[in-house]
Amino acid sequence: MVGLIGTHNGKFHCDEVFACFMLKRLNQFRDYNVLRTRDPATLETCEVVVDVGGVYDHAKKRYDHHQKEFNETMQSLGVLDFSTKLSSAGLIYAHYGRQLIAEVMISCAQSSC
Repeated sequence: MVGLIGTHNGKFHCDEVFACFMLKRLNQFRDYNVLRTRDPATLETCEVVVDVGGVYDHAKKRYDHHQKEFNETMQSLGVLDFSTKLSSAGLIYAHYGRQLIAEVMISCAQSSC
């Protein structure tokens, strides 16, 4: 099944670009398409949403950091001892970073990159 990774349309920034890149490097999201929109109904159809939508909820795969009350850091998420507020790329790394590194290392070992 091809799924959708949603992010905002308009100007793009390195945080959502890098978040989408990291997700697409993971086996579980490799074949997903990236959909750029701000339409809430369309974003609701996406399996993963980064940098848009006003929600951070890992269980629902929603990774926006623009909420006024958002204060998550690597430290608050129990990942690393860094206290810089996270962007969408940071949220993706916090939740999928170990898996991403493992999959890249396995891929490199198999293909001699």
